[in-house]
Amino acid sequence: SAKGAAVIFIFITYISLDTWLAALAVLLVGVLYLIAIRPLIVHVNPETITYTSFPKKNISWNELSNVILKDGWLTVDFKNNKILQSEIIDEQNPVNEKEFNEFCQTQLKSAV
Repeated sequence: SAKGAAVIFIFITYISLDTWLAALAVLLVGVLYLIAIRPLIVHVNPETITYTSFPKKNISWNELSNVILKDGWLTVDFKNNKILQSEIIDEQNPVNEKEFNEFCQTQLKSAV
């Protein structure tokens, strides 16, 4: 992308000017930018829920009090009163909310 090329150009320019600290700062900002714009993906399976945040989180079912999908929003409610919410956008593979919620309730009951 043009932004990536610009960051690389600025990085190389600072290195050629022997301003290493500025070059490292540009590189750090570039890496943080890439982390910030990447899509967050939630994988739900019988063993864990994996959330591709930074760093990647593997959540076991016994850590959770509830998981529900409603109106395109996934809500993960932890037993320690923390909540994780994420909008689910997948036009090519829409999720059946009823089946998903039944699956999650079954996993939660068996994890106790």
